[in-house]
Amino acid sequence: MFRTSRRGIRIGGVPAVAVAGLAAGLLASPPAAGLTTPVAGAVSLPAGFDIRLPFAAGESVRIAAGYSPTGGSTLHRNTDEPYRANDYYAIDFVLPSRPSLGLGQPVLAIAAGTVTAAGWAVGGWSHYGQIVVVRHEGAPDGHTYVSLYAHLNEVAVSVGDPVAQGTPLGEFGESCDGTLSCPDFDPHLHFALYQDSLGGTPSEGPYGGHACVPEPFDGYEDLVRGMDLVSHNDGGPLPTCEPVPPEGAILDERGPCFERGGTPGYWHFETTAGYDGGLIWTEATAAATPDNWGRWNLAFVAAGRYTLEVYTAAAFSRSTRAGYQVVHAGTTDVVRLDQSAIDGWNPIGSFDFAAGGDQWVRLDDNTGEPIADHVRLSFDALRVSPAAGPDADADADADADAGADADAGADVGADAGTDTSAEAESGGDADAAGSEVEPDAGTDASGDGGPVFVYVEDGCGCSVMGGSARPIAWLLLVVAVVTCRRRCRSRPHI
Repeated sequence: MFRTSRRGIRIGGVPAVAVAGLAAGLLASPPAAGLTTPVAGAVSLPAGFDIRLPFAAGESVRIAAGYSPTGGSTLHRNTDEPYRANDYYAIDFVLPSRPSLGLGQPVLAIAAGTVTAAGWAVGGWSHYGQIVVVRHEGAPDGHTYVSLYAHLNEVAVSVGDPVAQGTPLGEFGESCDGTLSCPDFDPHLHFALYQDSLGGTPSEGPYGGHACVPEPFDGYEDLVRGMDLVSHNDGGPLPTCEPVPPEGAILDERGPCFERGGTPGYWHFETTAGYDGGLIWTEATAAATPDNWGRWNLAFVAAGRYTLEVYTAAAFSRSTRAGYQVVHAGTTDVVRLDQSAIDGWNPIGSFDFAAGGDQWVRLDDNTGEPIADHVRLSFDALRVSPAAGPDADADADADADAGADADAGADVGADAGTDTSAEAESGGDADAAGSEVEPDAGTDASGDGGPVFVYVEDGCGCSVMGGSARPIAWLLLVVAVVTCRRRCRSRPHI
């Protein structure tokens, strides 16, 4: 279920190898880069400070408890208390593919530095068990950063040792209060990063200074409880979003070609369903503008016609009006897809793509389905395949498109404004292609229950796949109200 290799574009079932990325180490670039905005008293990681997950490259890692006292551990609190541990942005990691959640696995340094504490924590810090503290000098913003690794089963370094990124510091454990087996919790690594903290010596843990948001962390941002990650702590570049080759590829939602935005607490992570054992979901809304969104960024080695499919797992894909915005070769098409219609690869359509980048598929959460209905909207892998030729059913669908054109004007007010604002938020150039008009999928009344995709746009480079749509009895309502009452359901407990 849990992969031990890098996630991203997959060609013929084999992960593609990253050929470019960020250089390791501390690079000079002063602005803050953390996507999660720090609360008062905390700080962002400076841009260019390259930190990697504290585990061997390829290791599957899960966030068992995330930021703040509501993120899974009430001990994750304080941001700038002068005489306390400021652990608001601490993270508890586990290794779900390993026995005992990773007990005995190596714990590595996130970045180069000097060991200032190694061994049993004492006094008010004794509940940390065996710890290692590393002081990181030379950050781009001129501040000093300190990383804490707690509850270790064994310590492999000594005070004063210089360490490089990826140096083994000890073993993953569950120690606390002078014992290797703590009755209060399961094995996990308690990790925290601080700016300009004091202490961090053999007799006292880090205190004072500021809690630091550890993002980007190995390229990951917007970290929340339940999120699955893959370590790249091997001294090499981070995976990059590579161009799709002529034979096609699969872009996983956990890979470098996928990005997401919105309120972190509204994302839910599943490891029991979806392509390759994982997906993320949020709840659909009828708001005028999107809150959460996801985007699969596309670049192509060669121009051509490609077929797009998304993986929709039945239990977490319940939206019947998922609006996929496809930006391709200077054209934008909006496809309304019934995610619930297919448990597996769900076709979006075939499109003409240009060589190069600046093309994408985007899905927003404001599908028009009321938040009170708790409709799950999934974000999973996107499969890109070379189109074999004109779609076999293109001629049959032409009549449906022609009929839909007659009704398109009625839907301009309902959908066009939402789609335009969504592209503006993503920084895309969809509007440059001209205004798109998306007819209601219910215009096809044959009612065989399959998905129908209708596009109306000058110079459209797409073709229809699938059958006809289910009759839809209600009309999309645009609600200009911020969705303050949202879907913050509890994530699965570890």
